[in-house]
Amino acid sequence: MAAAAIPDQAKCLDCNYALRGISEFRCPECGRPFDPERPLSVNLGRPLGQFARLVLRPMGRLPRVVMWALVVVGVMGPAWLVPDEVLACLWLLLWGAFFTACWARSTARVLVVRIYMQPRILLRLDDTFRRKVRRAFLCSTVLVLTRLPFLLSILLSRPWLDPYAYHAWADIPAVMPLPTEPVMRGAVVVRRVDMRDGRVVLEFYGGGGIAYLPSDDGRLRLDRWSWNRRWRDVWDLLTS
Repeated sequence: MAAAAIPDQAKCLDCNYALRGISEFRCPECGRPFDPERPLSVNLGRPLGQFARLVLRPMGRLPRVVMWALVVVGVMGPAWLVPDEVLACLWLLLWGAFFTACWARSTARVLVVRIYMQPRILLRLDDTFRRKVRRAFLCSTVLVLTRLPFLLSILLSRPWLDPYAYHAWADIPAVMPLPTEPVMRGAVVVRRVDMRDGRVVLEFYGGGGIAYLPSDDGRLRLDRWSWNRRWRDVWDLLTS
């Protein structure tokens, strides 16, 4: 009864044992279970070698870990803590290597499906993973190019940046030179403190900065600020 439901050409996916005529839905050679109602649980084509079986498997945990690691590195690095063009280019090269590896895997799967006469539905096993990769790459690239996390970190760091600028303006010049060592204030790293035409300018790592202008009541008020290196020339012109 069970043997009649098993296709004549069915073979075990793991050991290529011919499953025709057996009495239960389990390979008697290696013990792998299968379901005749699910064609992908058995091999209906040519016998598969070890490499072919490896290529036909869905994407495992490692590619997903690599994908999310690239997203985290991009957001934490060139999009936030170290917004630098060189680091962004290196990050894009890593994405390129990851895409190349995924493309090589997909190409190998196409060849195996054709050579070993496997169901073409195997070519679509990783469609969900491919969509996730495209979305992850697009979202993280937008964040790196626009530096929105860096912008948000500046906005959230104002409670630390404003007192630091006031201290540099009111206290430090009278007793000691302006600090030149990098210091973290809030969620940004201040690379240098400078005084230009009465302004207090805090320059950040990776480009951009924030300028304060003394007001008539003896306080500092926000003058201008930027968060992207591409605006560095404009920033220098505005604060010179």
